Amino acid sequence: MRQRGLCFLLACSTWASADVTLEFRPEAAVVPVGQSARVGLYATWDGHAYGRTISAVELVFAWDQPRLRLLGLDPAGAVPLLTSGFPSVGSGGLNETSPPADGNGLYRALAMLGMPIDTTEGALLTTFVFRAWSPAGEAPVSMLISAGSPVVHTRVYDGVVPNADATGALIGTSICIVPAPGVGVCLLLPGLLLMGGPRRR
Repeated sequence: MRQRGLCFLLACSTWASADVTLEFRPEAAVVPVGQSARVGLYATWDGHAYGRTISAVELVFAWDQPRLRLLGLDPAGAVPLLTSGFPSVGSGGLNETSPPADGNGLYRALAMLGMPIDTTEGALLTTFVFRAWSPAGEAPVSMLISAGSPVVHTRVYDGVVPNADATGALIGTSICIVPAPGVGVCLLLPGLLLMGGPRRR
């Protein structure tokens, strides 16, 4: 009986170590100026121990405000959520408007009651929609550990244990903005920008 109890404790500690990665994935890596830049927010179990469900996400994020303007969210294709948006209350002052406009903000998603989100295969929570504003190369869209005053933190909440922190890696992205109609090409390497077009012979 004692040995079975020990095995149970080991299994629980292993399960509790599993985390969920939050990741921004752009629908298109290169966007002409003036066009929409769409970035999906995905939650994905890290593959350790058992599968993972989540009940809520609070994400502190930032973007290159001179080059990108946040237009809002698009729930198309995402998992069903009770709420999904930019809360004015409890945002640490990050959400000065909805959507925020100054280059940083807080996004919050709550799962449907009694229906935690399965992240085992990866779950699309929502899509952030930006407008490409300036053809100036790479425009990052980042995830932050914390920001604001009072400070708010990025958190992923477990779908089984109330208020348990299941936050794993935070993976941002970048959008390459090129002059319309896309005569430039950005290499997705830090600090590198290759401009060019068809050569005449």
